[in-house]
Amino acid sequence: MSTANSPLGFLGLLTCLLLLLALPGLFSGYSGGLISILLVPVLMASLYLVATEKKHLTVGLLLAVPALFTHWSFGLLSETIRLVLKTIKK
Repeated sequence: MSTANSPLGFLGLLTCLLLLLALPGLFSGYSGGLISILLVPVLMASLYLVATEKKHLTVGLLLAVPALFTHWSFGLLSETIRLVLKTIKK
């Protein structure tokens, strides 16, 4: 486990957050998918900084995994609904 004073961890989190802010603006056509992909390293870098004990890591993973799953499944579900609606319209 890491310590809360890990400069590498903070630098990693800062890098992930800056990428999350900058890249979707640069690649506007892919911004939705890019945000979904960049959300994973942000959550993992945050968890790396917070988890000083095994129980913290366990609780963090128990919260992060469902959050990622619902975020991704909502994106897939909305895309499926959009395709179905396009098909019905024609």
